[in-house]
Amino acid sequence: MSETTINDTTVKKRHRLSVKWKWALGSAVGVFLIFLAFSILLFKGMSGVLLQQERTHVNNTVDTVISRVDNLQGHFNSDSVSDALQPSLSQPSGSISDNANIYQNSLITDLSRDSTGVTVYNAKKRNCFQIA
Repeated sequence: MSETTINDTTVKKRHRLSVKWKWALGSAVGVFLIFLAFSILLFKGMSGVLLQQERTHVNNTVDTVISRVDNLQGHFNSDSVSDALQPSLSQPSGSISDNANIYQNSLITDLSRDSTGVTVYNAKKRNCFQIA
């Protein structure tokens, strides 16, 4: 009789989870996995879009700088490159003109971003112009 009592108490101590708790844990794990998958997909998608936008911006900036310094025909010095890449407002201040609007200058808008830096070197690999 004592042997049966020990087996009964051992069976009683082995407490299994009820169906309610199994469903709750299963649902929690399922929701977590769906959230994790959604977060990973969202991160991958957004980082791809942002990377593509940065590549486009860099390509546009390089094209704009090349078109501005192309007229120098390889004779780069700091004055000629600065004149080509920095705006000059010949209009008197206070006048309203499309030429005087610095924000319509494509080079200024390309170089005004904090993450953009441009360095121009001459044929002797010396720094002629730098915007950091």
